[in-house]
Amino acid sequence: MDLARFEVQCQTGPERRPIMVRREPDFFGEQELVLVFMARRLRDALAVERIFAECGMDYALETGPYLSGLLFRTTKIGAYFYVTPEAEGRARVLLLERGYKAYDPGQHSW
Repeated sequence: MDLARFEVQCQTGPERRPIMVRREPDFFGEQELVLVFMARRLRDALAVERIFAECGMDYALETGPYLSGLLFRTTKIGAYFYVTPEAEGRARVLLLERGYKAYDPGQHSW
């Protein structure tokens, strides 16, 4: 995906409070959603929520298990962020610009 074609503008600053745009999965109806980020830590989940809110991005959030560890496998709970296919490029750019690595389905087996 060519991320250079996505222009991202966000409204931030002390005079503007973020508007939460987290949506329930029902909001998207039958539309297929794309996983763009999986937060393993609460701190990362809250930061990504703030990024998406400041930029007015509709997203769905779901918690779910993932495996951690190499020798001693443990199951932990993470936060999974989903967007519509039309918003995927913009979401990936937002994450990359702020130092977060977007989910790559070819790299992970969660």
